Amino acid sequence: MSSERQNEDELDFDYADRVPKRGMSTGTKILLGFLIGGGVLGLICCLGGIYLAFNMFEVSKNPADVIATTNEITTIDIPQDQFPPQLSMKMNMFGFYKMTMVVYSNNNGQNSNYLFLASMELAEASAEELEQALNQASKDQGKGNDLRIDSNETREIEIQGAPREFTFSEATNNKTGDKFRQIKGAFPAKKGSAFIIIQVPEEEYDDEAMMQMLESIE
Repeated sequence: MSSERQNEDELDFDYADRVPKRGMSTGTKILLGFLIGGGVLGLICCLGGIYLAFNMFEVSKNPADVIATTNEITTIDIPQDQFPPQLSMKMNMFGFYKMTMVVYSNNNGQNSNYLFLASMELAEASAEELEQALNQASKDQGKGNDLRIDSNETREIEIQGAPREFTFSEATNNKTGDKFRQIKGAFPAKKGSAFIIIQVPEEEYDDEAMMQMLESIE
């Protein structure tokens, strides 16, 4: 089930009523700010070889591994004809911070269909706190790139018996003028909290299919 609310301005996610009254420790807040403050995808790009040297990563381009890792994050029906599985990655930082992620894409250059899904576990942070942080990351993600957000719409989609907010955006590439649709949102994962980003060229976008995919999340 879903309900829609139009909003042409930047969205302010309000999860205050879902955050526990107890606060995170100062150290946890600092780590969350470091890990999430620059955006989830920025983290992926900047992790670098130092972590690889400590064997904190497991990376695979095997489609079967990508699907298996997706099922570890959440249950979701991804249309693989539009979003072929490309990459999975797992990171475990001494058991204190864990991140699992998958990428699905048809690798069509700048006009690719793209789906990024990740889950995060952080010691001392509850699932609600992680979800709030990931929603903040969804507002920050994309700043500084070539994509301009033209309009936003918030939809509530029921996941695990509770409404979760997803941002549906219309966007334009400032360099090429190409039009895109984006979907972003956070929700409970099987372990920790999950975050999804979907980007589809305007001419290939099927709203009904995207809604069916999001409503399949369990």
